[in-house]
Formats: sequence, C-alpha cells, structure tokens
Amino acid sequence: MANFVSARTEYYTMSQASGELKHVERAFTENKNVLGVHGDFVWRSCDLHAQFLALVQEAEKRKGKKFQINSNLYLDTVLVLSRELVEQLQNDLGDNFESSLRSCISDFEQRFKDAYGFTPVGYSFHGDEGHVHPVTNEVIRNYHFHVISLNFDFLTNTQPLRKMQLGDWSVVQDLAGHAFSSLGFVRGESKSKTKKKHLDKNSFIEQLLLEKEKIISDHKSIIQQQEFFIKENIEFIAKQKLNIKDGCTKLSLIDNDIKRATELLDKIKSNLCHFELLRTEVDELKEGKKTLEEANSLLNFELERYKLKCQRLEFECSKLQSNSVSRHALRSNDHSLVKNNRNDK
Repeated sequence: MANFVSARTEYYTMSQASGELKHVERAFTENKNVLGVHGDFVWRSCDLHAQFLALVQEAEKRKGKKFQINSNLYLDTVLVLSRELVEQLQNDLGDNFESSLRSCISDFEQRFKDAYGFTPVGYSFHGDEGHVHPVTNEVIRNYHFHVISLNFDFLTNTQPLRKMQLGDWSVVQDLAGHAFSSLGFVRGESKSKTKKKHLDKNSFIEQLLLEKEKIISDHKSIIQQQEFFIKENIEFIAKQKLNIKDGCTKLSLIDNDIKRATELLDKIKSNLCHFELLRTEVDELKEGKKTLEEANSLLNFELERYKLKCQRLEFECSKLQSNSVSRHALRSNDHSLVKNNRNDK
C-alpha cells in the first residue's frame, strides 16, 4: 500500500522510559538508523521528558502514593506513515505540510484518550530515519510519529493498560486510520491478514542489515564477473595497443615515403615547368625557322631572278662584243680597201 498508516504501541517502566525518551527526543549523539543531520525532519510538540515527569508526579498526587517501580507507565505508540504519500504531501502542501500532520496527530491523541483513558504527553515526528539503498543510493526514509502517553486515567484514577485486550490494539489501528484519513491515509492491513511477524526496532534494523549484506554479496559476485570481463578487455586492449603501435610505425614509414614522393613530385613539377618553357622556346624557334625559311626561299627566288638577269646581261654583252668585233673587222676591211684603192691609183 502506498498510502497506509499503521499503529503499534509499546509500554515501558519508569527506568526504561528515560532511554526511550532520549531516542524520541534525539538526545543521543548517534543513532545507527538516523540519516545525517536531523534538521527539519524532526519536530515535537513539547519537552516530552519534562512533561512526562510532571504528569507522573501529578498522577502520584492524585493516587496519594508513588507508582510501583515495575509499573508500566510509559506508552509509546509508533505511527508509521507511507513514504510515498508523505513525500507527495510535502510537495502538494508545501508550508502547510507540518501543520496538517500536527492536526492529524493531535486528533489521534484525543481519539486514543477518549477510547481508553490514556493521558496524552505529547508527540515527536521523525523523518530522519531510514537507510540508503546499497545499489541505487536512493534514500529510503522511514516517516513516523512517536505518540507518548501516560498509563493513567485522571477521570477514573486507574491504569487503562491493565484492561487492554488483544482486539483493542487492532482498534488503535482504526483510530490512526480515521485520524489521518483527511490527508488520504488509510488503515494499514492487519497482521492477521498479512501474516507478517512484527519486529522490534533492533530486530528490524538487523533484518535490514542482513538484506543489505545479501544484496552486497550478490553484487560482489556481479562485480567479480565484471572485473574478470574488464581484465579480459584490458588484455585485449593491450594487444590492440601493440597492434596500433606497430601500425603507427608503419604509418610513419608510409609518411616518410609519401614525403619523399611528394618532394620528387615537386621536382617533376618544377622540371615540367622548365620543359614547358623549353617547349615554348622550341615553338618560338620553329616559328623563327619557318620565317627564315620563307625569307631564304624569297632570297633564292630573287637570286634566281638575279642569275637570269646576269645571264641576259652576259648574253647581251657577248652579243655586243661580237657586234663590236664585226664592226671592227668591217672597218679594218674598209681601211684595207681604201688603202688598196690608193695603191692602185
């Protein structure tokens, strides 16, 4: 049940009451089931120890004598509240959370008194007890009230505890359910239905410790398996690390080869640039050669024309020379004829 309220009453003698009150009022320096600092998780109605002693003295005056040393005068009714509902109410009610719980617990005190005659002493709310889950580390709080009563009825001057029957304690559970019903709590299931044996506080803590030890033992086994798995993985990682190291060495060699190849490529590129320049120069020379060949061809043509012209000139000269010789011969003949003619005369 996520909204239960249960009630359980224990009774003690005067000598036992002092130690119980120290726990209820957090007078002990250490409590093995208390979580950290008390703070806002603990509050009470009054100085319970002083109020209890004052009511005992008043009851003894009413009786006219002291109580017997083994008389069970101190009643501690522990009301355990569902953790889920308490924490939900903390969120829903906010600043009204404490006052709402105080109203319910005061209602229970009055119902308890009216039903059986026990005199209310006061109450203390404990929200600082519980345990931490060994696996999830979740804080599991045990929210409860200690309702302190004096086993004396000032109306009848009697001790009601002597008249309590087994069924009356089941009625006390009903009273708790009615008192807290306004906040959504319901009476816890009867022990006769759940078949659960009630444990006192120390036994309950011992049971929790045993459960924790079992959980821890189970998880130790899991941890050991995980450690073995981790060890195997560490060995695998170590091997992979060596492979990676070897790979890095090979990569380093490849890097060096790439570096050398890059340098060679740069040289080839540089040579290619020079080659391009040389090819450009060759192309230019080819163009120059072509121009020269064209010029040479033109010169040859002119030379041929010149040769022909010279041949014509030679021919003309030869012709003129021949004509000159012929005229000279004619003149010589003419002179010879003239001379001969003179001689004939």
